[in-house]
Amino acid sequence: MPHHTMFTFLLAAVSLPAMADVETGLSAGYGITSASSGGSPEDGLFAGGRVGLTVSNPLQIDLQVSRYSASSGGLATTQIVAGAGARFYLADAELRPFVSGHINHHFEARIEGGGESVALPSSGGLGVQAGVGLQQDISPTLYADARVTFAKQLLGSMTFAHGAVSLGVGLRL
Repeated sequence: MPHHTMFTFLLAAVSLPAMADVETGLSAGYGITSASSGGSPEDGLFAGGRVGLTVSNPLQIDLQVSRYSASSGGLATTQIVAGAGARFYLADAELRPFVSGHINHHFEARIEGGGESVALPSSGGLGVQAGVGLQQDISPTLYADARVTFAKQLLGSMTFAHGAVSLGVGLRL
């Protein structure tokens, strides 16, 4: 996804009337990464951020950026994934289960080790992500959430799949 598209969405979200709910959040957790080139899946850290705009209760349009990392045998693999999609809340209460889906751009993966960092050519491309989670209100403006997500890169000569379990906190503006 081009950077200017996400920037345009963020500007639009900030410039909307005050009555629109905007959520921002950060999350971190445990992830598993698997490459189409074979080998065993590797585990590592997951970190992400999101901005969601309520278009009609219970539907939000959502932008997110995630960083998946995995390490094995002294080598670390990282991939940034950015996407746009929707989050649908299944209840309107203090504890709100949700489902989400996104179309992502998987940026080229990087391999790091021995003081070197190398991008893997043709390892970026279009993908999708699906998730489920629970959001708990802490106050009218503060929330915490727990999520399970799966992202799959569909295009590229070397593709990646990522699974993650994460906890997050966020603000409702």
